[in-house]
Amino acid sequence: MVEIGVKALYSIVLLAIAFFCAREVWVVWFDRTLQIGQFAATKDGVDAASMADSFRRLVVQQQNALFDLYRATVAKPGQFRVSSSDVLTIHLSDLVRLPGSALDSLKIEAAGVNVTSILTTLRRWIVAPNEITGSIDQIDKQIYVVADWTDAANAQGSRGVGPPLLVPPQTSLEDASFDLACRILFAQIPSSDTPLKDVDENDFCMFSRALAKFRSYVVARNAGADETETKAKLEAAGKLIDRLTAATTTLIYAYKLGGYIELELAATFSDPKPEAIKPHLDKAQRLLSDYLNRLAALDQKKSDPDVQEKLASLATRGGTLQASENLRQVDASTFLKVVPSALTERKSASTRDTQSVLRPGASISASDSKTANTLGCFVTGEDGKKYFITLGYVLGKVGTEIVSPALIDTAETPRRIGKIVAVDRAFAIVEVPAGLPVTNDRIKELAPEPANGAEVLGIGKTTAWKARITGKNSTITIATENGPLALAGLLTIIGNGLPGDSGGPVLDSQDRLIGLLAAGSAEYSVIAPVKEFFENHKLSLL
Repeated sequence: MVEIGVKALYSIVLLAIAFFCAREVWVVWFDRTLQIGQFAATKDGVDAASMADSFRRLVVQQQNALFDLYRATVAKPGQFRVSSSDVLTIHLSDLVRLPGSALDSLKIEAAGVNVTSILTTLRRWIVAPNEITGSIDQIDKQIYVVADWTDAANAQGSRGVGPPLLVPPQTSLEDASFDLACRILFAQIPSSDTPLKDVDENDFCMFSRALAKFRSYVVARNAGADETETKAKLEAAGKLIDRLTAATTTLIYAYKLGGYIELELAATFSDPKPEAIKPHLDKAQRLLSDYLNRLAALDQKKSDPDVQEKLASLATRGGTLQASENLRQVDASTFLKVVPSALTERKSASTRDTQSVLRPGASISASDSKTANTLGCFVTGEDGKKYFITLGYVLGKVGTEIVSPALIDTAETPRRIGKIVAVDRAFAIVEVPAGLPVTNDRIKELAPEPANGAEVLGIGKTTAWKARITGKNSTITIATENGPLALAGLLTIIGNGLPGDSGGPVLDSQDRLIGLLAAGSAEYSVIAPVKEFFENHKLSLL
């Protein structure tokens, strides 16, 4: 058996070598591609051939890393989550990974002979080169790079010897190779790519560096890495973006990334307080608004569902945003006509929330939470006490204090509105303090089981929204902070509210309560029916 396994492994290695050689033959005969050619290198005036080889391979690797940074990513169907783990995706149309020989990123030696160098030289004799060459000079701790592109594209789309690619002085080969790879990539962006048509090359490279740091932060955050090091990555990305936005860059994606960074910074506080979180949310709102205005100026029919979703949620910090449109799906121009008044926070609305009657759709959160949720409905128990129902897996465990408005929705100290006394799968039961004025508002009674196709109305802290039931008895698994949670017996709908609306009541056409909005994805959302839960816990609508 061991001999058979060794033979199989050896055969696989030989086949891999054969495939590699076949690909190289194809490149030589049929594919005149861009190559990273020879670089001359000196270190404090002394030749440094090994540094040149290292730099050349790094450029190829950084070019491929940039391709991965900008390529489109596809969300997994039906992917639900409680806390945000969004990664900023910016897809530059028609970009391709730096093509060419696989030898460009390898160094092969045999009996002390640099096989890679020999093969590269032979290839240059055979194929008229479309290559980038140049020089690297390290003086003390500064690295200077100048590169020439033999057959570069110019702004008119024709080709010819272009101007040198000048890399600003860097302190490491990694930084210098990233900057050069970025400039090579920028030169390949088609003139039809409107958002980048008039962007400065230096701005694009600075933004690319910030985006790479942001992606690195997201990976570290999701992996549970050291919080101090993780936050440092985020702050480093933020400093680069601040430089771009302060200079009013024409690269509109800088404003989008800046907004995402501020939202993430707001979530990094271990002891969240409204006065600490608010400046980051205000800045996120300003940057995302600026981005959306710039996007609409480029093309009124463009849309950005992720930004529109986040911005609509931020806009409700000054009061409930009422809109009949699905604000994720409309174009940017329509969105900006719907929400401008809500984008200016109204202090009176925040004050009103702390004094008025509490009702379904109110903004709520745990007293130490950096996320927002929505109050579902008020009930009475067998003991005659008043409670309200909302989503348990969002708010926390038994004993958690609940406040309204949510910490991220107000600049003032929110009022305490109850404590969780029970959590049962999707739902939490929160006891209401004596004397707190509450009402179920328009909710009249419990609804019978709705039919497929029935229209429903959702009441969220963000907006009122309409949808239709498309399925029954659905089962999903939600990724929560305490691990995966499976929920069954759910109703499926196409159309839903916005972030923070989870937990809000969903009514039928006669204002009867069907259930609470339990979770949402890009494709559909689900409702957790409350009738069986009410019966099991002997609860009645207030």
